[in-house]
Amino acid sequence: MKTFIYLILVAILITVTSCLSYDLPSVESSSQKDISNFGFNYRYLDTIINTDAHADTLVEVAIVWITSGMTISNDTIYMTPQIPSSSQLPTDQLPYLNINNIWAFADISDGATIESVENAPKIGTRGDYSMPVSYKVTAGDGTSKIWVIVTKPFS
Repeated sequence: MKTFIYLILVAILITVTSCLSYDLPSVESSSQKDISNFGFNYRYLDTIINTDAHADTLVEVAIVWITSGMTISNDTIYMTPQIPSSSQLPTDQLPYLNINNIWAFADISDGATIESVENAPKIGTRGDYSMPVSYKVTAGDGTSKIWVIVTKPFS
């Protein structure tokens, strides 16, 4: 009986996963190499006091999304980050919030890849954006474009 159930589950799994590539557009030959969105977040360790008698104090990584103005001009993206409100970021974290201690993310064209150029921080890691940084976006067809990110200090 266990074997029969196992075979049924495997058959269902194969059927479901095989349709994932059906009718999807091909992006392997796409020449698109754009950054359509660039943004930042700030992360810190947050202590949570649990009032449950059976649980300990918990420590978690808190993520605060930073609202930023963004202007794209040719191959340059100008970022204007804003200090989060006190409801989003505890006041004891404000001294640590600056543009050389934030994490970045980017939305790029389908089928493209992104990599740091020279000393730019890797996307998804903490980095310093106090000076212009560059990223190379490579399209599915292998062509690439260098993007420059210019970030103003927090306002």
